[in-house]
Amino acid sequence: MKCLDYSKLRVMKCTFLFWVSGLSIILFMMPVRSSAQPKIVFEEEVYSFGEVMQGEEVEYTFVFRNEGNEELNIEKVSPS
Repeated sequence: MKCLDYSKLRVMKCTFLFWVSGLSIILFMMPVRSSAQPKIVFEEEVYSFGEVMQGEEVEYTFVFRNEGNEELNIEKVSPS
């Protein structure tokens, strides 16, 4: 029967623990992606005014809601 070389076993154990510790630190430092995000849903995405005479004022209200699980911030709106 062969004797175990405890010094090699100790080195292997220390090396294994070193790599596991390093990997754990890297994984804990990585940013966690949150599944929380806003989701805007429009009742109608497009509306046509048809023919409009020059100088005539027209108006339409787009109705939307946030179906996401995070606050929806609307920062910039522009007509097409």
